[in-house]
Amino acid sequence: METIEQIETQIAEGLQSPQKAADLRVMLSAKYSRECGKLEEILKKKPLIWLEMRTTCKSVTETERMWEGSEMGTDEMIIKLRQKRIQVLISSLSSFLRMKENEAKNQY
Repeated sequence: METIEQIETQIAEGLQSPQKAADLRVMLSAKYSRECGKLEEILKKKPLIWLEMRTTCKSVTETERMWEGSEMGTDEMIIKLRQKRIQVLISSLSSFLRMKENEAKNQY
């Protein structure tokens, strides 16, 4: 399976085939789903860990910063950013496919 960076490079270099764009969109959807699963696991554990951290902190803001500095907190942020990247790539592939479909119908 190709990495997000490889897919970005292929899109930047220009896709030639609608079939390739559709395949990439399916791969990205699978990657997005996998990232959602990882995020789900973190968010299941977050409330208990966060409450535990809260007992040692003076404020909610301090607790949130402490969470963001933890391994799970940084993983949460990284996963959300990766999901955003995937969403943008899926959107660009969808636009490419829509354009190719309209070209085939002579509507472009």
